[in-house]
Amino acid sequence: MTSQPRPATEFCPYCGEDRARSDFTKEHVLPQALGGNLQPSNPFSISACGRCNSTCGRYVDGRFIRSWLIHNWRAESHRRTYDPKNSVLSLVWFGKLADWSGIDGTVADFWLGPAGDLIYHFHEPYPDVDATVFAGRPPHVPLARTDPGAVYVALRSGTNDWLQTLMRSLTKTFGSEASLHFLNAAPAGYQTPYPVVPRERHAHVEWISSRRTDEPLQARFAVDADWGVRFLAKFGLGLGVAVLEPGYDRSAYADELRKALWSREPASRQSIRVRGRGFLNSDPTMTKLLGWSDCHSILLRADGSRLMAILTLYGQAQASIVVADDPLFWRARFDEEGTIWVIAPGFGRYEGPMPLSEYFHAANDDTSASRLSKLRAILVSGQPLPSLPRIESAQSPGTT
Repeated sequence: MTSQPRPATEFCPYCGEDRARSDFTKEHVLPQALGGNLQPSNPFSISACGRCNSTCGRYVDGRFIRSWLIHNWRAESHRRTYDPKNSVLSLVWFGKLADWSGIDGTVADFWLGPAGDLIYHFHEPYPDVDATVFAGRPPHVPLARTDPGAVYVALRSGTNDWLQTLMRSLTKTFGSEASLHFLNAAPAGYQTPYPVVPRERHAHVEWISSRRTDEPLQARFAVDADWGVRFLAKFGLGLGVAVLEPGYDRSAYADELRKALWSREPASRQSIRVRGRGFLNSDPTMTKLLGWSDCHSILLRADGSRLMAILTLYGQAQASIVVADDPLFWRARFDEEGTIWVIAPGFGRYEGPMPLSEYFHAANDDTSASRLSKLRAILVSGQPLPSLPRIESAQSPGTT
């Protein structure tokens, strides 16, 4: 008997089209930026066409990850689970400073470094930005279309090793093209700011210097009313493809999730038959029950004829979505009790699947017999930020 040749095409679960097999790439249902590059095997990895993978990365995953709330939760998690081997840390973004006059056509963003460093980023307004406010450059706007601007750093601590970590973190956040100046630190024989600030940017430093250290911030940020809905639809669809029975990706409900994924306007999503609870409307009790340390959790639980997914990020942000409404695709694998995975995003490790009852027991058991003991040991291996020598003043004496 001769074997049948493999089909030359494959069905993409995101766009719902048959495409050439050579067009497909690996897709992380939980994005890598959120710790979805899991080891030693990834239960939430599927295949998607390169076009969907790239488009979702910019316009769906990227917009969600770089939103004010998720970016800062991610940054805070990095601070609490600092891995000494990972020398790039996320900065906390506070928003645009409302009291900057914009005299030179720029806006001023305020960031906080992991050691409390004060960071000001002056740049021309980003193009093609809607009501959603992003931490830094919008992910869907090409780098070539943005102004790298000027970054001014008032250090709060200083050791050579720590400064190298901070420099890499600044480069990761603002890019290598941004003009970088230190307001209160310079090599022996040089004045601050260092390097010298060009005359056309003196207004930046004069304004920063005029601010009092105890002056309250007047920052602006915004979040869409249905923030995270497209990301949640993509997550539910990808999760179903990864863990449910074959054929789910061509089901009627999977098609509804696809519609929600690609619908750009909130009004157009109102008629789509997708149900769940968004991140801005999460249940505090459920968030507390399913939030463990700085980890993510993914719970799948039957609710009548529907299979519900509850996603908890960094132990703080939670949302739910119906993954399937036909028991044919999930009844043999999941039940009313619920099945959960727990993920340590800073380390790429996870535990699961496990029954929800076992998770509740393990989450409160700190012995080596606990199902979560391996994750607990990994989290302990991460270190809080080290105590660093304080620099006396974080104020700039002015321009040179």
